[in-house]
Amino acid sequence: MSLKTALLASVFTLGLIAPGRAADVTGDQARAVAEQLRGVLVGLLTDRVKIPADLMTVVPAGEAYTIAVRSAEGLVARADEAGKPTTAWVTATIRPDDGTRWHIDSLTFPAAVRLSQAGATSLADLMPRNPAAVAGSAPSMEWRIRSQSASGVFDTAQTSDSRLEFRMEGVAYDAKGFGGGADSHLTVDRMEGRYLMHPTRSGGVDYSGEATMDGYASVTDNPSLGPIRFKTRHAAARGETGSVMIGQVADLIRTLVGLGLDASISQPQDDKAGRAALRTLIGTMRGVMTGAKLEESFEGVDIEAGAGRGSADRFGVAFGGEAPGDTLKAFMELSAGGLKIAGLPPDAADFVPRSFVVRPTVANIDLKALTELADAAAADDADPDLMIVQLMELFTTGGVRVGFEHLDVDLGYASMTGSGDATVVGPNAVQGSADIVVTGLDAMMAHAQKLPNAAQAMAMLALAKGFGKAQGDKTVWHIAVSPDNKILINGMDVTGGKRK
Repeated sequence: MSLKTALLASVFTLGLIAPGRAADVTGDQARAVAEQLRGVLVGLLTDRVKIPADLMTVVPAGEAYTIAVRSAEGLVARADEAGKPTTAWVTATIRPDDGTRWHIDSLTFPAAVRLSQAGATSLADLMPRNPAAVAGSAPSMEWRIRSQSASGVFDTAQTSDSRLEFRMEGVAYDAKGFGGGADSHLTVDRMEGRYLMHPTRSGGVDYSGEATMDGYASVTDNPSLGPIRFKTRHAAARGETGSVMIGQVADLIRTLVGLGLDASISQPQDDKAGRAALRTLIGTMRGVMTGAKLEESFEGVDIEAGAGRGSADRFGVAFGGEAPGDTLKAFMELSAGGLKIAGLPPDAADFVPRSFVVRPTVANIDLKALTELADAAAADDADPDLMIVQLMELFTTGGVRVGFEHLDVDLGYASMTGSGDATVVGPNAVQGSADIVVTGLDAMMAHAQKLPNAAQAMAMLALAKGFGKAQGDKTVWHIAVSPDNKILINGMDVTGGKRK
């Protein structure tokens, strides 16, 4: 979820009531909305956090309200799109619709943000020092946005869909003298995003969103490593979260704020308070959502570091999980195509895949038992060694299943595909199977002969070929693992040598 989405969701899903529409807003109405917003913040941050009186201002703007979240300039200087100084971190114009629905006519951040010299120096002092740093370089940090826009509709009661769309162009970031002297420069030509909040029958909210980024480029000039450059022509991300319980999220925020405050005033040796806080946090987090998924893809990737350089036509990463009936199953996926690594010897370059996809999975994790164990571990009389033993037992006797849904590697002259999974059926015992298929094994062996350690590589491939089953130009391995730790490859017991 983006910063804009998080800000709007936290404010507009916690009780801001539209006072009506189709009439100019009065000063009294603006002050009433300001008090509602202030009440939301107090509810989220608890009354232990002092909220400055001028943190938020609400003023009439015809039929709409203009809201500005402000703070004193202090160590940060901000400017609007016209280049004029501003104290606002966020400025929004909202217009009431029917009932609890609000139109978001605009939402903007400062067009330029710069840390003062004192602020940049203080931040740099918190970072690790690099021995190769150039002494005396003054640190600085600045963000810029050439143009931006955002609009949407939010239902504070979550009885109808809410949405948000945004666009930014000409985004830039510059930092000098941080991390012990490393300088960084980042630019993005264009960013766009669309987010949707859909209420569910269970009382939660399904969130989905997608965002794209064009023309991303970054350079980090490290004193030890030299310049590190990264570019991608186009990047995209899509995420989903299932049935997020808004009230529980608010409880979680309040819990985290309270824990942070307690940690700042508690003595380090106050272990009892820390365990009590952990139990509270565990209880609050359970059931906050039913699942989540995130997918990211990159096109036209180019990386350069020192004498090395690599590129890819496409690269992707995805992960997610869901827990129906308190049983977690999760996955992760990595994929790439058009991979190239400059400077490799031809023999080694032959083994750089043209494309690959791998998707490992884990399933059947008992979240209820895991939560109960975490709660027990937070007890005042908990035995850490016993907790570790019980945690291992949970994963080694509870039927946890691990595997890979698919594995695909294309070398051009050869390719490999596979899938399989294994289930933990007892201490040190698993049961499962996998299928591996290689097309062009002889070509792979011919390429392996070119390697410096050809003898070792050829011995491994020859052994694998001996266990394989030829089917035309394909070689197939069906691998099975039994609970008594026997491993069978195409029916051959490789632990005992007998064919089944």
